[in-house]
Amino acid sequence: MNFYGHSVLAAEYDASPAFVLGAMLPDFYGMVRLRPVHSGDTALQAGTRHHHHIDQVFHGAGPFVRHVAKTTHTLEQAGLSRGSARAIGHLGTELILDGLLFAQGHSTAAYAAALDLLSDLDPPGWNASMTAALQDLASRLSQAPLPAAYQSTTFVGSQLQRILDRRPRLRFTSEHAEIVAHVLSGLQEALPADIPALLATLRQKEP
Repeated sequence: MNFYGHSVLAAEYDASPAFVLGAMLPDFYGMVRLRPVHSGDTALQAGTRHHHHIDQVFHGAGPFVRHVAKTTHTLEQAGLSRGSARAIGHLGTELILDGLLFAQGHSTAAYAAALDLLSDLDPPGWNASMTAALQDLASRLSQAPLPAAYQSTTFVGSQLQRILDRRPRLRFTSEHAEIVAHVLSGLQEALPADIPALLATLRQKEP
């Protein structure tokens, strides 16, 4: 599950900004290429535990597994490498889900409050460079057209190309961008029918 989806589920469990931020932090660490560090903040820690638990359930959930497999197969048939197809299938499903959650009316208030908190946060355990990197990320995300932009398969495709470009075995070329956007459009049409059952599973198995 991507960070915005984590914020949606975390806010249902505990809407405090620190808890919601903690539920997004593992993804944020990866985005700024930092190793996770014990923050010393109990609310952040609780949110982070929520993140890991939800991810464990989410990645094994039937709807997610099926959509990743179908998307991967379709992209392979269209000429993408196995590595690229699998990465796009996995990450693409998560990003498309974010856009659909936003379109279905899930509030962004908890997400925004968590980013506001991160902009000023400097908890025990974080060094100056880590604090600066995460605060800069909070600023960039606050100004980005997210999560609304995840409703656009072209935008999602461009994000996937940017993310995977630094991974030689996973990257895909601009020649495949149109194919990726087309396959993501099919995913965007198919996924909504499975969202209620997927969210019910995640809520039922929350820690």
